[in-house]
Amino acid sequence: QGDATRFILLAVPLVTGFCLLGPSTVPLFALCALLFSVFSYFYFEEAILLMLFFLPFDMQRSIGGTFAVYADTLKVLLIPGFFLHPEYRKRLFRSKLCLVFICIFIINVLLAVPRAVEFAWTAKLLFRQFDALAFGLMIATVVRTRRQFVRVVMTIILSASVMGIYAIYQWAIGDFGSFWWWLNPENRTYLTWEGRATGALLHPNALGDFLNLGFCLAVALVLSPAVRKNRTWLLIGLAATAGGLLVSFSRAAWLAAAGGLLLALLIFADWKKIMYVCASMLIAVPVVNSIFGQDIYERISSAGRSEIGRFFLWGLSAQMFSQHPWLGVGYGNWRSYYYSFVTAYFPGAIQSADMIVVFAHNQYLQVLSESGVLGFLLFIVPMGYLAYRALRLRAPVLSLEMVILRACGIVLVSGLGYGFFDSFLDANPPSAALFWAIVGLIIAALPLVGRSFPLPGVDRVDSGRSQPA
Repeated sequence: QGDATRFILLAVPLVTGFCLLGPSTVPLFALCALLFSVFSYFYFEEAILLMLFFLPFDMQRSIGGTFAVYADTLKVLLIPGFFLHPEYRKRLFRSKLCLVFICIFIINVLLAVPRAVEFAWTAKLLFRQFDALAFGLMIATVVRTRRQFVRVVMTIILSASVMGIYAIYQWAIGDFGSFWWWLNPENRTYLTWEGRATGALLHPNALGDFLNLGFCLAVALVLSPAVRKNRTWLLIGLAATAGGLLVSFSRAAWLAAAGGLLLALLIFADWKKIMYVCASMLIAVPVVNSIFGQDIYERISSAGRSEIGRFFLWGLSAQMFSQHPWLGVGYGNWRSYYYSFVTAYFPGAIQSADMIVVFAHNQYLQVLSESGVLGFLLFIVPMGYLAYRALRLRAPVLSLEMVILRACGIVLVSGLGYGFFDSFLDANPPSAALFWAIVGLIIAALPLVGRSFPLPGVDRVDSGRSQPA
C-alpha cells in the first residue's frame, strides 16, 4: 500500500507535465519509459513478469511516425530500479556465475569495439547482447523463493502459449492478421504471407525458436511426477506451443523440440510413460494424409534446395574462421566480410547486390568466425557447465526447485541445439532474452537445490525420479 502511494505520487506529476507540455515536446514513448522505470523500482518482480510476457511482441512499431520502438532494448528500463535496491546489488556481485558472465561480456566489448568495421552495427549488437544478458542476470539475482520460481516459469509458458494460439489463428485465416500489421506497419512493403505463421514476431523461424523454449519447459514440467498443481494449465500450454511450432514450419525448431522432448522423457519419465507417449503419436497418422500433413512433408523435403542456403553460409563462416582462427574477424563484422569472402572463394554464388545476408545461421560458426577460438570457449564452456550442473546435480530430496532446475536444463540444451541452425542470440532478440532468462533461472536455482524442502508425498530420491511416500 505504501509503495502504491509513492508510485502514484511520482506518476501523477509526470503525467501532468506531459499533458501540459504536449506530445510534440515530450514523446509519449519517453513518458511511458519513465513511468515503467518508476514502476519497476516499487514493483520489480511484477515488472520482470510483464517484460517476460511481452517478449514476443518486441518487433518494431512506429509511434507518431518518428520513433521506432524495439522492445528488446526496453529491458534496460529495469536496470535503474534494480540497482536502487541494495539487496539486489549485493546478490549480483556475490554470485560467481553472474560475475563470470559480466566479465565475458566486458571482454567481448573490449575485443569488438576497436575492430568494428561498421561501428553502428557492432554497437547495436553489443547493446542487444547487453540487454538480454542483463535481463537474465536480474532474474538470477531476484528469484529466490518457490513462489517466485513458479511465477516466472508460468509467465514464460503463458507468453509462449499466447504466441502459439495466435500462430494457429494466423495459419487458419491464411494471413498475418490485422494485429500483426498494426504491430509491424513498416513491413508492408516487403513481406507477404507465405503459409508460415509468425505470431507477433517478424519471421517464422523466430517464432519457432521462441516456442521451442516454451514447449520444452512445458513438456518437462508435465512429465515430471513431482508437479501436481497446475497440470491442466501446463497441458494447455503444451498443446498451444506444439500447435504453434507446427504452423511455424521451422525445421530447426522441430528438431530442437524433438530433442528436448526426448531428453525430458529420459530424465523424468519411466519406460511405461515413454511407451504411452510413443503410442499417442499414432494420432498423427491421419494428419499425414491431410493438406496440413502435405505442407509439413514439403517443408521437410525442401531442406537445402535454396541456391544460397545454410550449407553455403556455414562453409563461408568456416572459411572466415580458417583465415582468422584465434580472434575471428571481429564481433559484428560477419556481414561486412560477407561479400569479400564470397567473391574470393565462392564467386558463382553471388545472387544480387540487393541481397542482405547478416548472420551465419549457426550460432557456433557465428561465434567462431567473429570471435575465434577464444570467443567460442568463453561461450561454450559456461553454457556447458550450466547444462551439466542442471541435468546432473543430485539432491537428497526432490523439490520443486530441483524440478524447475532440470526443466530449465532441458530448455537450455534444446536452445543450444537450435543454435546449430540459426544465430538466434544475435538475430532473434525475443529468443535471446528468453534464453538468458532460462540461464538466470538455472543460476538462481543451483544454490537453492541442496537446501530445498521436499514436495509433499515425495520421498528421498537418487536420480530425479520421484518415489511416492
